Amino acid sequence: MRQVIHRDLRSKFCIFVLQLGLCLQYGCSSSNELLSTVSGTVTLNSVPISEGMLSFISSSGFAAIAEIKDGTYSITSSQYGEGIPVGEYRVSVFSSSVKKDPLAGSQEKPSSKVEIPIKYADPATSGLSAKVNQGVTEFNFELTSH
Repeated sequence: MRQVIHRDLRSKFCIFVLQLGLCLQYGCSSSNELLSTVSGTVTLNSVPISEGMLSFISSSGFAAIAEIKDGTYSITSSQYGEGIPVGEYRVSVFSSSVKKDPLAGSQEKPSSKVEIPIKYADPATSGLSAKVNQGVTEFNFELTSH
């Protein structure tokens, strides 16, 4: 009797592990997820940002990152398919360059990249947000250095 119960628990555990593995491999999200492509412009003091990065972060933890090139960005795909899930996002914008340490005595050439104020690098302090709707959505972000 004890052996039968032990075998039954072992088979239930194996089924659970198999289901968990399938969920992790194929994702737990619904395939009916509403998606949207997102694009737009990013300027600092009305001047297009030449290079940088932009991230959209949802309250569920989903994050999408786009490269800013000549003041424009585009997010056309994610692990969910063509676009990102619709919903509310916090947005951050940050430079893809590393600031030169003046004490290091480096002979590096100065970067031509724009210095984006640090407050925009954190979605909690950037003050930037976006409500992504189904379809094609455009968001233009105007940053200031003040």
